[in-house]
Amino acid sequence: MNDSFTRRVYDAFLTFVLELFVILAWHGMWSIEDLLSKDHDLSNEKSAWISLIVGILTNSIIFWLQ
Repeated sequence: MNDSFTRRVYDAFLTFVLELFVILAWHGMWSIEDLLSKDHDLSNEKSAWISLIVGILTNSIIFWLQ
């Protein structure tokens, strides 16, 4: 409540940029996984499970490193 308007706008801008980078990173990882799954004949179900497991493990590691 005590922050100035410009600080709030700056915080909102940084939040937007961070969210954009997260979406781009997710899209990149998903595209790489699709390319690898085609090379190794993985089904969509197996590819989705691998993506979920990698996401959970990565988030857990980042959480514990903080």
